[in-house]
Amino acid sequence: MSSINTLSEVPTRVDELPPDLLAMRTSNAEKGVNILAQTPSRPFSYREDETVYAKFTPKRKILITAIVSFGGLGVNLAALLVLSALPEVAAAFNTTGTIINYSNALFLLIMGIGVLFWGPISQVYGRKWVFVISTVLFCTFSLATAKAPNLAAFFIFRCITAFGGTCFLVVGSSCLSDVYRPTERGTALGWFLGGTLIGPAFGPFLGGVIVTYSTWESLFWFQGAVGGVAMILAVAFLPETSHGKWSEELEGLTFKEKVGQVWEWTNPFRVISLFRHPRILLVVSLPKASCH
Repeated sequence: MSSINTLSEVPTRVDELPPDLLAMRTSNAEKGVNILAQTPSRPFSYREDETVYAKFTPKRKILITAIVSFGGLGVNLAALLVLSALPEVAAAFNTTGTIINYSNALFLLIMGIGVLFWGPISQVYGRKWVFVISTVLFCTFSLATAKAPNLAAFFIFRCITAFGGTCFLVVGSSCLSDVYRPTERGTALGWFLGGTLIGPAFGPFLGGVIVTYSTWESLFWFQGAVGGVAMILAVAFLPETSHGKWSEELEGLTFKEKVGQVWEWTNPFRVISLFRHPRILLVVSLPKASCH
């Protein structure tokens, strides 16, 4: 008899591994390192794993790709849209272009921080309504920025806009991972990432055109309109793509227990704590340092 196991005979659980392979396994838990929150345990099924990708038709998958790509393009346009209108915005708030330019730096910083929140939240409560809520934030505070009464409000509104818009990038890529098999995912992610890369390059040019023929407030009216279109598309056409919401595991718990469990799943500081380990910090830092 051949010693090669068939697919159905290959152990998929830790307690099914032979002793020689089990002895070779090392994990953070075995080393006493508690970094990431434990996720709800679900028995793995190869057949179930295949059927989840057949849930949507090819045309529906293309529509999902278009919606999340549009959102990703919108937030990246917003990041640098105001760059061409720095003198006008500075004059409106009686300050300098350098000060206004700090809002762009804050916008990008908040986008980086927002990633730590939106990803876990979408795993707990699903993709669709988290995406919709983020479009509401993005649209509302883009419009509020256009009517900002003072410089402080301008900065605060831009930061909230950035926080909401970050969800487009995180949940968008998660939606594509939900609906496409790994062997099909590359093309969809290519379209999605194409929008995120075009946005920063096209944003200053588009902002320059708008501010040439209109006022700087029009930049944020346009930005709010993009968020509004994304919101309508998400509500009307974006389905729930998640394979399972972790919130289903909260049934039967008290309110206090639910809050504690949700915080454990979504705690962003667990990811940051990875940088306590010198090797991880070195691996992350070297590629970034080489760019400069």
